[in-house]
Amino acid sequence: MRIAETVFEMRSFLDETLNMSHFELDRIDFTDQTQWIVKDGALSHVSNGFFHVTGIHSCYTQEEHLVLYQPQSALTGIAICIVDSLVYLLLQVRIEPGNSNIGQYGPTIQSTPANYLQVHNGKKTSYVDLFTGINNISTPLGVTIQLDIGKRYFLKSKTHNYLETKKLIETEENMIWVPLHVIKDALTFDNFLNADLRSLISVFDWDLFLNRNNKLIEKQVPASDQGVFSANNLGKKSWEMIPLEHLKNWEIRKSGVVDIADVGIWVDMFRFSCTNREVSSWCQPLMCCSGRGRIILFMRKINMEYEFLVSIESEFGITGEITVLPSNVTYPNEFDERINTLVCEGVVIAEMVQCEEGGRFYSNESIYQVVLIGSEFSIKPNQKWISGNMLKSVLKTSNRASFQLRCISSMILHLINPYAEQQEWKINH
Repeated sequence: MRIAETVFEMRSFLDETLNMSHFELDRIDFTDQTQWIVKDGALSHVSNGFFHVTGIHSCYTQEEHLVLYQPQSALTGIAICIVDSLVYLLLQVRIEPGNSNIGQYGPTIQSTPANYLQVHNGKKTSYVDLFTGINNISTPLGVTIQLDIGKRYFLKSKTHNYLETKKLIETEENMIWVPLHVIKDALTFDNFLNADLRSLISVFDWDLFLNRNNKLIEKQVPASDQGVFSANNLGKKSWEMIPLEHLKNWEIRKSGVVDIADVGIWVDMFRFSCTNREVSSWCQPLMCCSGRGRIILFMRKINMEYEFLVSIESEFGITGEITVLPSNVTYPNEFDERINTLVCEGVVIAEMVQCEEGGRFYSNESIYQVVLIGSEFSIKPNQKWISGNMLKSVLKTSNRASFQLRCISSMILHLINPYAEQQEWKINH
């Protein structure tokens, strides 16, 4: 049984696991492997599982994009256990080829159907039966469906699952139990907790969970606000998938899917080996991007209450349906120097660097910043100031909060869960 009671112990276990993994990563040519081939207009695994690299096109604007298509929803989940008033989460050191530092802490389970159904004929995914079957050692706490990255994936979602175990179950390889208050202390560390873990932590209502034995009065969202984020077909452009060879801005070559128009996005092939994954070595494509992204959430204090500025926008990967994003989202290939001017109007109260999912992207990093500003601040027509309670409601609602909003909300977990913060993240008996 492995337990980390401090951030130092978390770091030590991460380093220990990385040292034992014997990972190697090399860029290779497409012709140096046989597991991925171009068929039916997409770069796909020979099993037709995992994901596909393809193009999409708008009939109205003639825009085109290089995207990842993964029709099966990914399964993500956290096992939670209460011991002597402390709330423990079962985490895994997740080693991915595209991670900036190879290893990061992820949730208990983070797996595509191709992985947990063992399409690759590898080892069984740890704890998959806990989340997919009925057992006498755990109780389901909730399920929500969440959007993935709207300008990288086409029509992809992931399932967030939460369950409570009756006791601290035995830890398998790469796994460790960590108290919630220790994880909270690590939420602003660069590339330490992965994006899926941040998303799962942000979506869950810790105030209600930690006060479940008493009647915590939850503030209701005003009726006037409940419909403000309803879908209104903002920017709907009727996207359709098209073959890679029909894209004008990219070209399939020996080295990969090459960016010939300086869009800032391309795909390279990699060979990765790691002794403590389901499969010890494999080849796969990773989406690469130029530069770093910038994600900003502005907040202000009005009448002793914090408010947060969100943007309501459409992203092509979500086919015209709106999503709620932070105040500003600039993807790694969308450099905009005007952002520095915006940040200078306030005080950065939290900042971190986070790379996108290392199983699909290669070192695609964004700087996340929470910025406190004054009450007088010019906003765009598609932006709105919302309360912490409203932000919490958006996060809990399926297919509404963007990937970036869920990720950055982990940095203000104490503000949107004030009761949990007051209780020092312990259960109230």
